[in-house]
Amino acid sequence: MAPGRIMATVRIGLPAAGLLAMLLATACTAYHAAPLDPSEHVARHNQRGGSDSALVAYLRTYGTSADGAWTPAALALTALFYGPSLDVLRANRAETLAAEHSAGIRPAPGLTADIDRGFSNGGGSSPWGVAFAPTFTIETGGKRGARIALARARTAMAEAGIRAEAWRAMATVRRSTIDAATADRDIQFATSERDAQDSLHRQLQWKFEEGTVTRAELARSATDLQQTQADLAAAVRLRADAYGTVARAAGLAPEALEDAGIRADSFGVAAGCLPLAAIAHDSLQRLGLASHWEVAMALHRYATTEAAVRLEVARQHPDLTLGPGLFFDHGVARWAISFLVPSILLRHNNGPIEEAEAARSGAAAEVAVVQDSILADLDQALSLCRRTRFDRASADSLAGAADAQYGVAADAYQRGETSRSDLLFARVAQARAQRIAALAEQRAARASAELELALGLWRTGAPARWPDPALSPHAEAPLSQRSGAAP
Repeated sequence: MAPGRIMATVRIGLPAAGLLAMLLATACTAYHAAPLDPSEHVARHNQRGGSDSALVAYLRTYGTSADGAWTPAALALTALFYGPSLDVLRANRAETLAAEHSAGIRPAPGLTADIDRGFSNGGGSSPWGVAFAPTFTIETGGKRGARIALARARTAMAEAGIRAEAWRAMATVRRSTIDAATADRDIQFATSERDAQDSLHRQLQWKFEEGTVTRAELARSATDLQQTQADLAAAVRLRADAYGTVARAAGLAPEALEDAGIRADSFGVAAGCLPLAAIAHDSLQRLGLASHWEVAMALHRYATTEAAVRLEVARQHPDLTLGPGLFFDHGVARWAISFLVPSILLRHNNGPIEEAEAARSGAAAEVAVVQDSILADLDQALSLCRRTRFDRASADSLAGAADAQYGVAADAYQRGETSRSDLLFARVAQARAQRIAALAEQRAARASAELELALGLWRTGAPARWPDPALSPHAEAPLSQRSGAAP
């Protein structure tokens, strides 16, 4: 600049400002408000159940229904239909997909404008100096590729998270429906045992009045009757708790389930875990690790930390901004180009790189934690399956012996060789043995379900197909075609 000349610099001149305003006016997206009314949720919540036409159509699409007693598969699909946690994860996935688009965007070009005016002009040239220069930023070190890799890893982790949550919801329903059906059957057998004990007690009361039994025998019978009544009351409480757990897992009201009832498809095939338990242990381990989405989610989480390390390493390299433009220097037109390095990392970004590497090591350890948890659940389920085999055999033997004793007592009573009291004693023993056998069968059914869930399977009573949990139940999209396989 010549002596005596004062320069006034404006970064964006009037022509540039007009151009920028025009670009903003044509490229901006309009804001649309989306207010929420929490009171509307109450009405939607109260419409849930078998009378919800949307749910009925959804269940029919996947080969099941809510007609009659609820099945575990119908309740699992209902949990996927109503589950708000899945909607949250779907929204997170949509956010990560948008982040993928943002990660691939290159740095936008800019525009600089300089205007200066000289207040002292001895040569007769124009006092004005004007410069216009577009700016272009060139990323170095592979930053864009690293950003895209990180965004894609986060999307994959979000998708795995949706499927892991869907499986968790279905497993909760599977367990709770078995508990609810167990409670229903236990009430039946507890009622039968209570009725048999009540008949025996009334018979002993009559004989006590005759003087043929002692007060101690009558008191012992009264204690046994009170115990059976307490057992029945406990079974009723457990049923209410079990139905409440199922209702909460499926997003339904407990009254709707209690009125319709629950049919557990696992009963009748309780020995189904034994063929699985006979498979080689290492094969079961590989199947369990491959089937569980928690492992996939942990691996994708590790992939995000790996991509984060790559991005921080790429950030060591400074970007370059170029600004070629025209400069009207007080009557003289010139072409100029400027070079700009926005930032220079003197310590080569060592701190963020070390932080990202530490996070990667932690994610690798989390993968091992998840795998160990799944393998431990599998070992526990296998052990439970083997124990219930002998438990059920013992209970069935006891029930068979009690049935035989009752048959002998009934024949003897018909021939007049024994009293009605002896027959009622045999009936009480038979009812108690039947309840023990039923409980053993139900424990075997639970063990079978636990082994299937530990392997990431749903074999018994599965619908014709499962939905893709990454899609909203109301989305128009192709359905998963994996017949009988859980998502």
